[in-house]
Formats: sequence, structure tokens, C-alpha cells
Amino acid sequence: MSAAFTAPADWTNGGQDLAGANEIVLAYSERRQALRQSAVAALTAGAAAQDKTLWRAIQDWLETNCVNFVDHVSGPLAADSKSFRPFTLATWRAAAGLHADGFRRKVEPGDPFSYGKIGAGDMRGNWCFEDLQKGLAALKWTPAYQKWEDLGGAIMGYKAYGSGVPTQGVDATTRWSADNAGWAAAPWISGGGENEWYWAYTQGAADEQFRTAAKFGCGSIWTGRPAAKELWAWLYHQGVGIIDPELGLTGAGFEKFQEWSEAADASVLTDLVGYYDESPFTKVGAGFAWDVIPVEYQSTYWHSSGGSFFLFKWNFTNA
Repeated sequence: MSAAFTAPADWTNGGQDLAGANEIVLAYSERRQALRQSAVAALTAGAAAQDKTLWRAIQDWLETNCVNFVDHVSGPLAADSKSFRPFTLATWRAAAGLHADGFRRKVEPGDPFSYGKIGAGDMRGNWCFEDLQKGLAALKWTPAYQKWEDLGGAIMGYKAYGSGVPTQGVDATTRWSADNAGWAAAPWISGGGENEWYWAYTQGAADEQFRTAAKFGCGSIWTGRPAAKELWAWLYHQGVGIIDPELGLTGAGFEKFQEWSEAADASVLTDLVGYYDESPFTKVGAGFAWDVIPVEYQSTYWHSSGGSFFLFKWNFTNA
């Protein structure tokens, strides 16, 4: 669990405190690396205490990159459950407890606060550090879209069957029987695969069936801090969700598909999914209504494109 930042009011050397300042620098560096950006070195003894360059750079980065983090307050999903919910500048400020107009600023001690980014002539008081701590602490979760990738083994396979002969004029019962028999005899083949979980396609030239079996993977994960990881998935066809008991999905939108305990893993790989022998024609047979399809109907086409993303819940040093 992340430790709380040390309050600037409790810094041993006030605004000159190296340890307190470096908590902020470390938090900034960690969140950059969670987004696969470069690390930032800690301040060293003798660094100019009144130099505002670094603090302005962190303010700039926060307002630019907050949208690359998932809103952990109202998310992780958007209202329609069909995408994840990133922060906006406004929702990040609200989650961080910042003013709606941005960071606090002052030129003279007795001035009321104005809002924006620190500039030439501004005081660098405790409020500057407090707002940076709040802004960084609110950034906790990052998304990563799944990839089909080899992360250390044969993780993909497919099974396909095509009749290879004209089907026009062949009665539905004969086609149904032949297609299912052909599918049952077809082998699973390692490698290859498609982005579709399965498809069933019939036209005058041939009937085709296809299934993919695979593991979702995500690599090149930053390992400097541990993170709990989740895979969220939504199976749909032409924007309409599909109820799929094989995968435990209701079709309502993205649903948590698999999760992993907190660890500093460079990659993550799901269990094998989609490794089922049921014929795609059987799976979607009701939609085909084979007994009533006229033989000249050549464009019955059904496939499902899946979407998914990984969610990383980071255990940063300070939050």
C-alpha cells in the first residue's frame, strides 16, 4: 500500500527540505514510468531551492498526462460500459482536491490565491508542494490494450473448416450435417489466428467456419513498482454486445475477465480462452434459421470482434 506524502508543513527544513522535495520527484518519476516514459533523477544536495523549473515541469506534465490515467473515482468504465473512463482535466482536479481553475499561486504573502501554473515572480510556498502531492496522488490506474503476442510460448491456435464446394442448391439439412461433420474432423492448428473469436459464413461458393484459441498478453510493463492487474473484455458484433456463456460475458459492455494479484511483472498472460470444439454454425445456428433460408441467399455472415484492455492498479511509493 502506498505511503502518504509527508506534509510540507512537517518538512524538517521547510521549503528547503531535500527529502520532502524528493518524495514529489520520485512520485513524478514513477508515474512517468508507468506510462512508459523516462525516469527523472532525484534532486541532490545543493540544488537551487528557489528554482521553479522542475515544479513548473511537473505541473505541465500533470495537466497534460492526467488524461492517460483511468478515473478511479468514477471508473474504470464509461457510463455505457463500452470503453474505459480516463480522467479529464476537470475530473482529475476534482479527484485530487485541487481548485477547479488549477494550482494555487501567490506573488506576495498577503495576496489571495490566484490559480494556474507557477511563474516568474511567484512565491514558492507550502501550497505549491501540497498541490503537486495532491495531483500526483490522484493518478493511480493506467490502461493498456491487450495484444496478441508471444510472451514465452505457443499462445495462439485456430481451427477452421470450409466446405470448399459450391453450396447453392444443396438442401439445408445436408449442408448442416456436412458442415458440422467437417468441423468435427478439422484439427486445431498452432499459431496464426485472427482477431475474431469465431465466425460462421455461408454463401453460394462455400460455407466457412473459424475459431481462435489464444491467450491475451501484455508485455513491456514497468517493473519498478508492483501493480494489481485486471483484464476487461467485451465481445460484440457490429457494436451490439454478445452474450457468451463460454467466456462468461453478458454482452452488456466491458466486464472483468481475469485478475492477478499485486506483483512487479514485466508481462502478463491470461489463461487459454476460446479453446472449444463446438461448431460456430451450431453456436449461431438459430440466427441462420437454416430450414428457411432460400438456396439463393448467399450473404449470411456473422462474426464477433472482441475488445479488451488491461487495467494496472499501481502501488506507487507515495500517494
